[in-house]
Amino acid sequence: MTRKQAASGGATSPHDDSRALRMALALVMVLTVVRVAALFLTPLDLYPDEAQYWMWSRSLAFGYFSKPPLIAWIIAATTGIGGDAEAWVRLGAPVIQGLAALAVFMAGRRLFDATTGLLACALYATMPGVQLSSAVIATDAPLMLCAALTLWAYAALLTAEGRARLWLAAAVGVMRQPQWLPVETGPCWRKMTFMSPSRAPERRARARLVRPPPSTGSASTSC
Repeated sequence: MTRKQAASGGATSPHDDSRALRMALALVMVLTVVRVAALFLTPLDLYPDEAQYWMWSRSLAFGYFSKPPLIAWIIAATTGIGGDAEAWVRLGAPVIQGLAALAVFMAGRRLFDATTGLLACALYATMPGVQLSSAVIATDAPLMLCAALTLWAYAALLTAEGRARLWLAAAVGVMRQPQWLPVETGPCWRKMTFMSPSRAPERRARARLVRPPPSTGSASTSC
């Protein structure tokens, strides 16, 4: 059993892995095509935040009043292709959410197995919040993509060595560009790392060290 299989608690056959990947790709492609079509069929004007991001995209910089620059760069890329119509301003949202769903699949496959990754991908891609985020251009979609890539990098960190350990630092660095990095992620990663299967011997050793005598435990329970 490889280190990856040991960390995930099992293994899947190459056929199942490939089948799950094809299903995830098909699901994401269908949802993305439908969402992009809805953008071009929906005659909705930009709401104030979207209009502000569009204004930023007309004067690119490395940061703005309330946000890092990635959202403006994305809008500049899509409007540079098709113009300043509302659908082109918002085009990055469904595409990025599709990429985020695939990143969730890859993280789930790395942490557990391909079936778990497929289920996580399907749940993420069909959540109501993701549906809404795919219809408007905001910092949420690129933030979720970077968060999913960070989770994938974390999963690789548990089993890989060498250059793979640089993925986490790179993903965290990019994650600061759509929104300010949530400070809660650090403690969460530390907790997840400690709870990983590869750290089970360490957890058992610590439990033996801190286990109180029976009388002390009974007194604590009574209190």
